[in-house]
Amino acid sequence: NSGMILETDHVRNIVYASPRYAREVFYSDDNCATWTTLPILPGEYSHYTSDLLVDGESTLYLFARDILLKYPVNEGEWVDITPEHDGLNMSHFMLGEDGSLYMVLWEGRVLWSGDGGGSWQVKDWNTAGMYLLMIFSNRNCLFLVDGNYSSFLCRSCDEGISWQSAGRLDVHIQDLLVDSSGGMIGFTGIRLHRRGEADDMWTYIWTYMDGGCWQDSHPNSVLTGLCPDGDILVSYCGLTRIPGEGGPGYRMMGEDTLVISIEIDPAGMIFLATDNGVMRSMDYGDSWETILPELTNVLELEANADSTVYIATENGLLISEDYGSTWETLIDSTVVNSITSDSDGSIYAGVEGGIMFSADRGRNWEMIRFEGYLETPRTLEMSSGGRVVALTNYRRLYLIEKGCADHRVIFSELPSGISILIGEDGYLYYFVSQIFRYSVPVDML
Repeated sequence: NSGMILETDHVRNIVYASPRYAREVFYSDDNCATWTTLPILPGEYSHYTSDLLVDGESTLYLFARDILLKYPVNEGEWVDITPEHDGLNMSHFMLGEDGSLYMVLWEGRVLWSGDGGGSWQVKDWNTAGMYLLMIFSNRNCLFLVDGNYSSFLCRSCDEGISWQSAGRLDVHIQDLLVDSSGGMIGFTGIRLHRRGEADDMWTYIWTYMDGGCWQDSHPNSVLTGLCPDGDILVSYCGLTRIPGEGGPGYRMMGEDTLVISIEIDPAGMIFLATDNGVMRSMDYGDSWETILPELTNVLELEANADSTVYIATENGLLISEDYGSTWETLIDSTVVNSITSDSDGSIYAGVEGGIMFSADRGRNWEMIRFEGYLETPRTLEMSSGGRVVALTNYRRLYLIEKGCADHRVIFSELPSGISILIGEDGYLYYFVSQIFRYSVPVDML
Protein backbone atom coordinates (compact mmCIF):
# COMPACT_ATOMS: atom_id res chain seq x y z
CA ASN A 1 0.00 0.00 0.00
CA SER A 2 3.01 2.33 -0.09
CA GLY A 3 2.73 3.18 -3.79
CA MET A 4 5.23 2.54 -6.57
CA ILE A 5 7.40 4.88 -8.64
CA LEU A 6 7.92 3.73 -12.25
CA GLU A 7 10.30 4.84 -15.00
CA THR A 8 11.08 3.42 -18.45
CA ASP A 9 14.40 3.43 -20.28
CA HIS A 10 13.07 3.52 -23.84
CA VAL A 11 16.55 3.12 -25.34
CA ARG A 12 17.24 -0.23 -23.63
CA ASN A 13 13.59 -1.26 -23.09
CA ILE A 14 13.97 -1.54 -19.33
CA VAL A 15 11.29 -0.73 -16.74
CA TYR A 16 12.39 0.42 -13.27
CA ALA A 17 10.19 0.34 -10.16
CA SER A 18 10.75 1.50 -6.59
CA PRO A 19 8.32 1.30 -3.66
CA ARG A 20 7.99 4.72 -2.04
CA TYR A 21 8.90 3.41 1.43
CA ALA A 22 11.77 1.04 0.72
CA ARG A 23 15.49 0.86 0.00
CA GLU A 24 15.17 -1.21 -3.16
CA VAL A 25 14.86 -0.62 -6.90
CA PHE A 26 13.72 -3.36 -9.28
CA TYR A 27 14.07 -3.61 -13.03
CA SER A 28 12.61 -5.74 -15.81
CA ASP A 29 13.95 -6.18 -19.35
CA ASP A 30 11.27 -8.66 -20.52
CA ASN A 31 8.08 -6.56 -20.53
CA CYS A 32 7.55 -6.95 -16.77
CA ALA A 33 7.42 -10.76 -16.88
CA THR A 34 10.30 -11.06 -14.39
CA TRP A 35 12.02 -8.61 -12.05
CA THR A 36 15.57 -8.27 -10.72
CA THR A 37 16.72 -6.24 -7.73
CA LEU A 38 19.42 -3.61 -8.21
CA PRO A 39 22.12 -3.44 -5.51
CA ILE A 40 20.81 -2.20 -2.16
CA LEU A 41 20.93 1.59 -1.98
CA PRO A 42 23.95 2.95 -0.08
CA GLY A 43 23.95 4.71 3.27
CA GLU A 44 22.11 4.38 6.56
CA TYR A 45 19.04 6.48 5.88
CA SER A 46 15.31 6.14 5.59
CA HIS A 47 14.24 7.65 2.30
CA TYR A 48 10.90 8.48 0.73
CA THR A 49 11.32 7.95 -3.02
CA SER A 50 9.98 10.96 -4.89
CA ASP A 51 11.11 10.21 -8.42
CA LEU A 52 12.99 7.87 -10.74
CA LEU A 53 14.39 9.37 -13.96
CA VAL A 54 16.50 7.99 -16.81
CA ASP A 55 18.58 10.21 -19.10
CA GLY A 56 19.46 9.66 -22.76
CA GLU A 57 22.54 7.62 -21.83
CA SER A 58 20.52 5.15 -19.71
CA THR A 59 21.77 6.53 -16.38
CA LEU A 60 19.15 6.04 -13.66
CA TYR A 61 18.58 8.82 -11.10
CA LEU A 62 16.73 8.33 -7.81
CA PHE A 63 15.56 11.40 -5.91
CA ALA A 64 14.46 10.83 -2.31
CA ARG A 65 13.49 13.21 0.44
CA ASP A 66 17.06 13.89 1.56
CA ILE A 67 19.32 12.32 -1.07
CA LEU A 68 20.00 12.17 -4.82
CA LEU A 69 21.58 9.02 -6.29
CA LYS A 70 22.55 7.96 -9.78
CA TYR A 71 23.16 4.47 -11.19
CA PRO A 72 25.26 4.40 -14.38
CA VAL A 73 24.29 1.10 -15.99
CA ASN A 74 27.86 0.42 -17.16
CA GLU A 75 29.35 0.83 -13.67
CA GLY A 76 26.83 -1.26 -11.75
CA GLU A 77 26.69 0.66 -8.46
CA TRP A 78 24.93 3.65 -6.93
CA VAL A 79 26.72 6.99 -6.64
CA ASP A 80 25.64 9.65 -4.12
CA ILE A 81 25.47 13.00 -5.97
CA THR A 82 23.46 14.92 -3.34
CA PRO A 83 24.40 18.62 -3.59
CA GLU A 84 26.42 19.95 -0.66
CA HIS A 85 24.84 23.27 0.17
CA ASP A 86 24.16 25.14 3.41
CA GLY A 87 20.54 24.84 4.54
CA LEU A 88 19.71 22.40 1.75
CA ASN A 89 16.00 21.55 1.62
CA MET A 90 15.25 19.79 -1.67
CA SER A 91 11.74 19.75 -3.11
CA HIS A 92 11.95 18.77 -6.79
CA PHE A 93 14.49 17.25 -9.20
CA MET A 94 14.51 17.55 -13.00
CA LEU A 95 16.58 16.28 -15.93
CA GLY A 96 17.04 18.96 -18.59
CA GLU A 97 16.69 18.19 -22.27
CA ASP A 98 20.47 18.65 -22.65
CA GLY A 99 21.30 16.26 -19.78
CA SER A 100 21.70 18.99 -17.16
CA LEU A 101 20.44 18.37 -13.63
CA TYR A 102 18.25 20.85 -11.76
CA MET A 103 17.40 20.75 -8.04
CA VAL A 104 14.69 23.02 -6.66
CA LEU A 105 15.05 24.13 -3.04
CA TRP A 106 12.06 25.05 -0.90
CA GLU A 107 13.46 28.50 -0.15
CA GLY A 108 13.24 29.67 -3.76
CA ARG A 109 16.64 28.71 -5.18
CA VAL A 110 17.63 26.35 -7.97
CA LEU A 111 20.87 24.35 -8.14
CA TRP A 112 22.29 23.22 -11.48
CA SER A 113 24.83 20.61 -12.53
CA GLY A 114 26.25 20.16 -16.03
CA ASP A 115 28.48 17.20 -15.21
CA GLY A 116 26.06 14.57 -13.97
CA GLY A 117 26.04 15.75 -10.35
CA GLY A 118 29.82 16.01 -9.91
CA SER A 119 29.51 19.70 -9.05
CA TRP A 120 26.61 22.05 -8.39
CA GLN A 121 26.11 25.79 -8.62
CA VAL A 122 23.30 28.16 -7.71
CA LYS A 123 21.46 29.43 -10.77
CA ASP A 124 21.41 33.22 -10.82
CA TRP A 125 17.76 33.43 -11.64
CA ASN A 126 15.41 36.19 -10.61
CA THR A 127 13.27 33.93 -8.42
CA ALA A 128 13.50 35.87 -5.15
CA GLY A 129 10.24 35.70 -3.23
CA MET A 130 8.97 32.69 -5.15
CA TYR A 131 7.79 29.59 -3.31
CA LEU A 132 9.05 27.10 -5.88
CA LEU A 133 7.06 23.89 -6.17
CA MET A 134 8.58 22.32 -9.27
CA ILE A 135 10.57 22.90 -12.44
CA PHE A 136 10.28 21.33 -15.88
CA SER A 137 11.39 22.02 -19.44
CA ASN A 138 9.82 21.80 -22.85
CA ARG A 139 11.12 22.88 -26.27
CA ASN A 140 14.11 24.74 -24.84
CA CYS A 141 12.03 26.75 -22.38
CA LEU A 142 12.08 26.40 -18.60
CA PHE A 143 8.95 26.48 -16.46
CA LEU A 144 8.65 27.11 -12.72
CA VAL A 145 5.56 26.72 -10.56
CA ASP A 146 5.37 29.47 -7.95
CA GLY A 147 3.14 28.30 -5.09
CA ASN A 148 2.62 31.65 -3.37
CA TYR A 149 -1.08 32.19 -2.52
CA SER A 150 -2.33 30.49 -5.67
CA SER A 151 -0.07 28.63 -8.06
CA PHE A 152 1.42 30.60 -10.95
CA LEU A 153 3.27 29.16 -13.91
CA CYS A 154 6.38 31.14 -14.92
CA ARG A 155 8.26 30.63 -18.20
CA SER A 156 11.79 31.48 -19.33
CA CYS A 157 13.13 30.90 -22.84
CA ASP A 158 16.53 32.56 -22.23
CA GLU A 159 18.02 30.07 -19.72
CA GLY A 160 16.50 31.76 -16.70
CA ILE A 161 17.66 35.34 -17.35
CA SER A 162 14.08 36.61 -17.49
CA TRP A 163 10.75 35.11 -16.47
CA GLN A 164 7.22 35.81 -17.66
CA SER A 165 3.90 34.70 -16.27
CA ALA A 166 2.45 31.80 -18.23
CA GLY A 167 -0.90 31.88 -16.41
CA ARG A 168 -2.37 31.05 -13.03
CA LEU A 169 -2.92 27.39 -12.27
CA ASP A 170 -6.27 26.38 -10.83
CA VAL A 171 -6.47 25.00 -7.32
CA HIS A 172 -5.30 21.38 -7.16
CA ILE A 173 -8.55 19.52 -7.84
CA GLN A 174 -8.95 15.95 -6.60
CA ASP A 175 -12.64 15.57 -7.38
CA LEU A 176 -14.83 17.65 -9.67
CA LEU A 177 -18.53 18.27 -10.27
CA VAL A 178 -19.95 20.32 -13.16
CA ASP A 179 -23.56 21.55 -13.20
CA SER A 180 -25.76 22.15 -16.23
CA SER A 181 -24.61 25.79 -16.57
CA GLY A 182 -20.92 24.90 -16.63
CA GLY A 183 -20.32 25.93 -13.02
CA MET A 184 -17.65 23.83 -11.32
CA ILE A 185 -17.34 22.53 -7.76
CA GLY A 186 -13.89 21.21 -6.89
CA PHE A 187 -12.61 19.35 -3.85
CA THR A 188 -8.98 20.13 -2.97
CA GLY A 189 -8.29 17.74 -0.09
CA ILE A 190 -9.85 19.64 2.81
CA ARG A 191 -11.98 22.29 1.07
CA LEU A 192 -14.74 22.73 -1.46
CA HIS A 193 -14.44 25.57 -3.98
CA ARG A 194 -16.96 26.86 -6.50
CA ARG A 195 -16.22 28.55 -9.82
CA GLY A 196 -18.96 29.86 -12.09
CA GLU A 197 -18.87 29.61 -15.88
CA ALA A 198 -17.91 33.29 -16.23
CA ASP A 199 -15.66 33.51 -13.14
CA ASP A 200 -11.87 33.80 -13.18
CA MET A 201 -11.38 32.76 -9.55
CA TRP A 202 -12.42 29.94 -7.26
CA THR A 203 -14.54 30.80 -4.22
CA TYR A 204 -14.19 28.79 -1.02
CA ILE A 205 -17.55 27.42 0.16
CA TRP A 206 -16.76 24.70 2.74
CA THR A 207 -13.96 23.13 4.74
CA TYR A 208 -13.80 20.03 6.93
CA MET A 209 -13.63 22.31 10.01
CA ASP A 210 -17.18 23.46 9.21
CA GLY A 211 -18.24 19.92 10.07
CA GLY A 212 -16.03 19.63 13.15
CA CYS A 213 -14.17 16.61 11.85
CA TRP A 214 -10.69 15.63 10.77
CA GLN A 215 -10.36 12.44 8.74
CA ASP A 216 -6.95 10.80 9.14
CA SER A 217 -6.85 9.27 5.67
CA HIS A 218 -5.60 10.05 2.19
CA PRO A 219 -7.54 13.00 0.67
CA ASN A 220 -8.25 11.01 -2.49
CA SER A 221 -10.61 8.84 -0.45
CA VAL A 222 -13.09 11.74 -0.43
CA LEU A 223 -15.93 11.57 -2.97
CA THR A 224 -18.47 14.20 -3.94
CA GLY A 225 -21.92 14.08 -5.50
CA LEU A 226 -24.31 16.73 -6.86
CA CYS A 227 -27.97 16.54 -5.89
CA PRO A 228 -30.76 17.66 -8.26
CA ASP A 229 -31.48 20.67 -6.00
CA GLY A 230 -27.85 21.83 -6.17
CA ASP A 231 -26.76 20.55 -2.75
CA ILE A 232 -23.41 18.72 -2.54
CA LEU A 233 -22.64 15.41 -0.84
CA VAL A 234 -19.14 15.01 0.57
CA SER A 235 -17.93 11.66 1.92
CA TYR A 236 -15.58 13.24 4.46
CA CYS A 237 -15.89 11.66 7.92
CA GLY A 238 -18.95 9.73 6.85
CA LEU A 239 -21.36 11.70 4.67
CA THR A 240 -22.16 15.41 4.85
CA ARG A 241 -24.73 17.38 2.84
CA ILE A 242 -23.67 20.96 2.05
CA PRO A 243 -25.86 23.74 0.58
CA GLY A 244 -24.92 24.53 -3.01
CA GLU A 245 -23.82 28.05 -2.12
CA GLY A 246 -21.75 26.85 0.84
CA GLY A 247 -22.14 26.75 4.60
CA PRO A 248 -21.75 24.28 7.45
CA GLY A 249 -24.10 21.61 6.07
CA TYR A 250 -25.24 18.71 8.20
CA ARG A 251 -23.93 15.23 8.89
CA MET A 252 -26.01 12.50 7.23
CA MET A 253 -23.81 9.59 8.30
CA GLY A 254 -21.20 9.18 11.04
CA GLU A 255 -17.45 9.03 10.57
CA ASP A 256 -17.45 5.31 11.46
CA THR A 257 -18.81 4.64 7.93
CA LEU A 258 -16.36 4.58 5.01
CA VAL A 259 -18.07 5.62 1.77
CA ILE A 260 -16.59 3.93 -1.33
CA SER A 261 -18.92 5.20 -4.04
CA ILE A 262 -21.80 7.70 -4.33
CA GLU A 263 -24.52 7.60 -6.97
CA ILE A 264 -27.49 10.00 -7.14
CA ASP A 265 -30.23 9.29 -9.65
CA PRO A 266 -32.07 12.15 -11.43
CA ALA A 267 -35.01 11.86 -9.05
CA GLY A 268 -32.75 12.42 -6.03
CA MET A 269 -32.54 8.85 -4.78
CA ILE A 270 -29.11 8.23 -3.24
CA PHE A 271 -27.11 4.99 -3.34
CA LEU A 272 -23.93 4.48 -1.32
CA ALA A 273 -21.35 1.70 -1.39
CA THR A 274 -19.76 1.53 2.07
CA ASP A 275 -17.61 -0.79 4.14
CA ASN A 276 -20.87 -1.96 5.73
CA GLY A 277 -22.62 -2.82 2.46
CA VAL A 278 -24.74 -1.00 -0.13
CA MET A 279 -27.20 1.56 1.28
CA ARG A 280 -30.16 3.40 -0.21
CA SER A 281 -32.10 6.53 0.68
CA MET A 282 -35.43 7.30 -0.98
CA ASP A 283 -36.01 10.60 0.88
CA TYR A 284 -32.91 12.69 0.03
CA GLY A 285 -30.86 11.21 2.87
CA ASP A 286 -33.26 11.71 5.78
CA SER A 287 -33.38 7.92 6.31
CA TRP A 288 -31.26 5.02 5.09
CA GLU A 289 -31.64 1.30 4.60
CA THR A 290 -28.96 -1.30 3.89
CA ILE A 291 -30.05 -3.27 0.82
CA LEU A 292 -26.95 -5.48 0.32
CA PRO A 293 -25.22 -5.81 3.70
CA GLU A 294 -22.80 -8.52 2.56
CA LEU A 295 -21.49 -6.62 -0.48
CA THR A 296 -18.33 -4.77 0.55
CA ASN A 297 -16.15 -5.17 -2.58
CA VAL A 298 -17.95 -2.57 -4.70
CA LEU A 299 -15.87 -0.58 -7.19
CA GLU A 300 -18.57 1.61 -8.76
CA LEU A 301 -22.31 2.33 -8.71
CA GLU A 302 -24.49 3.45 -11.64
CA ALA A 303 -28.15 4.56 -11.44
CA ASN A 304 -30.49 5.50 -14.30
CA ALA A 305 -33.75 7.43 -14.36
CA ASP A 306 -35.69 4.27 -15.36
CA SER A 307 -35.19 2.64 -11.89
CA THR A 308 -32.18 0.60 -13.11
CA VAL A 309 -29.15 0.35 -10.83
CA TYR A 310 -25.82 -1.35 -11.61
CA ILE A 311 -23.08 -2.38 -9.17
CA ALA A 312 -19.57 -3.13 -10.46
CA THR A 313 -17.59 -5.30 -8.04
CA GLU A 314 -14.38 -7.27 -7.79
CA ASN A 315 -16.43 -10.37 -8.68
CA GLY A 316 -18.70 -9.14 -11.47
CA LEU A 317 -21.67 -6.93 -12.35
CA LEU A 318 -25.11 -6.82 -10.70
CA ILE A 319 -28.31 -5.21 -12.00
CA SER A 320 -31.52 -4.13 -10.28
CA GLU A 321 -34.55 -2.90 -12.25
CA ASP A 322 -36.55 -1.82 -9.19
CA TYR A 323 -34.26 0.73 -7.50
CA GLY A 324 -32.29 -1.94 -5.65
CA SER A 325 -35.04 -4.10 -4.15
CA THR A 326 -34.04 -7.22 -6.13
CA TRP A 327 -30.80 -8.08 -7.92
CA GLU A 328 -29.54 -10.25 -10.79
CA THR A 329 -25.97 -11.15 -11.78
CA LEU A 330 -24.98 -10.09 -15.33
CA ILE A 331 -21.24 -10.81 -15.19
CA ASP A 332 -19.70 -13.33 -12.80
CA SER A 333 -16.15 -14.12 -11.62
CA THR A 334 -14.65 -11.09 -13.40
CA VAL A 335 -13.34 -7.82 -11.96
CA VAL A 336 -15.50 -4.97 -13.32
CA ASN A 337 -13.71 -1.76 -12.43
CA SER A 338 -16.00 0.76 -14.15
CA ILE A 339 -19.53 0.90 -15.52
CA THR A 340 -21.74 3.22 -17.53
CA SER A 341 -25.12 2.60 -19.15
CA ASP A 342 -27.97 4.13 -21.13
CA SER A 343 -31.72 3.87 -20.64
CA ASP A 344 -32.00 2.10 -24.04
CA GLY A 345 -30.32 -0.98 -22.48
CA SER A 346 -26.74 -0.32 -23.58
CA ILE A 347 -24.15 -1.33 -20.96
CA TYR A 348 -20.41 -0.71 -21.01
CA ALA A 349 -18.43 -2.60 -18.35
CA GLY A 350 -14.70 -1.97 -17.97
CA VAL A 351 -12.68 -5.16 -17.48
CA GLU A 352 -9.04 -6.13 -17.92
CA GLY A 353 -8.11 -5.75 -21.58
CA GLY A 354 -11.11 -3.71 -22.75
CA ILE A 355 -14.85 -3.14 -22.37
CA MET A 356 -17.66 -5.68 -22.31
CA PHE A 357 -20.52 -4.15 -24.32
CA SER A 358 -24.18 -5.21 -24.36
CA ALA A 359 -26.91 -3.60 -26.43
CA ASP A 360 -29.72 -5.58 -24.75
CA ARG A 361 -29.23 -5.02 -21.01
CA GLY A 362 -26.81 -7.88 -20.47
CA ARG A 363 -28.40 -10.75 -22.41
CA ASN A 364 -25.61 -10.74 -25.03
CA TRP A 365 -22.08 -9.36 -24.83
CA GLU A 366 -19.23 -8.46 -27.16
CA MET A 367 -15.69 -7.36 -26.30
CA ILE A 368 -14.27 -3.97 -27.27
CA ARG A 369 -10.46 -4.19 -27.34
CA PHE A 370 -8.16 -1.17 -27.46
CA GLU A 371 -4.79 -0.65 -29.12
CA GLY A 372 -2.49 -1.56 -26.20
CA TYR A 373 -1.75 -4.97 -24.72
CA LEU A 374 -4.29 -5.54 -21.89
CA GLU A 375 -5.27 -1.86 -22.18
CA THR A 376 -7.94 -1.44 -19.50
CA PRO A 377 -10.42 1.41 -18.88
CA ARG A 378 -10.03 3.22 -15.55
CA THR A 379 -13.08 5.46 -16.02
CA LEU A 380 -16.15 5.34 -18.28
CA GLU A 381 -18.33 8.42 -18.80
CA MET A 382 -21.50 8.62 -20.93
CA SER A 383 -22.84 11.78 -22.54
CA SER A 384 -26.54 12.66 -22.69
CA GLY A 385 -26.50 11.51 -26.33
CA GLY A 386 -25.25 8.03 -25.44
CA ARG A 387 -21.62 8.35 -26.54
CA VAL A 388 -18.99 7.00 -24.13
CA VAL A 389 -15.57 8.36 -23.26
CA ALA A 390 -13.10 5.81 -21.83
CA LEU A 391 -9.89 6.73 -19.97
CA THR A 392 -7.45 3.79 -20.00
CA ASN A 393 -4.34 2.76 -18.10
CA TYR A 394 -2.34 3.64 -21.24
CA ARG A 395 -3.30 7.31 -20.61
CA ARG A 396 -5.50 7.43 -23.70
CA LEU A 397 -9.04 8.71 -24.17
CA TYR A 398 -11.34 6.77 -26.50
CA LEU A 399 -14.68 7.89 -27.89
CA ILE A 400 -17.20 5.07 -28.36
CA GLU A 401 -20.24 5.70 -30.53
CA LYS A 402 -23.77 5.35 -29.15
CA GLY A 403 -25.09 1.81 -28.83
CA CYS A 404 -22.23 0.03 -30.61
CA ALA A 405 -18.57 -1.01 -30.36
CA ASP A 406 -17.17 1.57 -32.84
CA HIS A 407 -14.41 3.56 -31.15
CA ARG A 408 -11.46 5.86 -31.85
CA VAL A 409 -8.68 7.61 -29.90
CA ILE A 410 -9.31 11.29 -29.19
CA PHE A 411 -6.37 11.93 -26.81
CA SER A 412 -3.12 10.09 -26.12
CA GLU A 413 -0.08 10.52 -23.85
CA LEU A 414 -2.13 12.24 -21.18
CA PRO A 415 -0.49 13.15 -17.82
CA SER A 416 -0.22 10.52 -15.10
CA GLY A 417 -2.98 10.65 -12.50
CA ILE A 418 -5.46 12.35 -14.81
CA SER A 419 -9.21 12.17 -14.14
CA ILE A 420 -12.12 12.79 -16.52
CA LEU A 421 -15.73 13.86 -16.19
CA ILE A 422 -18.60 14.61 -18.57
CA GLY A 423 -20.37 17.47 -16.85
CA GLU A 424 -24.09 18.06 -16.81
CA ASP A 425 -23.40 20.80 -19.37
CA GLY A 426 -22.36 18.11 -21.89
CA TYR A 427 -18.68 19.06 -22.04
CA LEU A 428 -15.74 16.73 -21.38
CA TYR A 429 -13.45 17.85 -18.52
CA TYR A 430 -10.05 16.36 -17.71
CA PHE A 431 -7.89 17.44 -14.82
CA VAL A 432 -4.82 16.80 -12.69
CA SER A 433 -3.80 20.14 -11.14
CA GLN A 434 -5.43 22.22 -13.89
CA ILE A 435 -8.90 21.72 -15.33
CA PHE A 436 -9.38 21.64 -19.08
CA ARG A 437 -12.68 21.64 -20.92
CA TYR A 438 -12.99 20.23 -24.42
CA SER A 439 -13.96 23.01 -26.83
CA VAL A 440 -17.25 21.39 -27.90
CA PRO A 441 -19.72 19.10 -26.12
CA VAL A 442 -19.02 15.38 -26.41
CA ASP A 443 -21.97 14.78 -28.73
CA MET A 444 -20.48 17.21 -31.29
CA LEU A 445 -17.06 15.50 -31.48
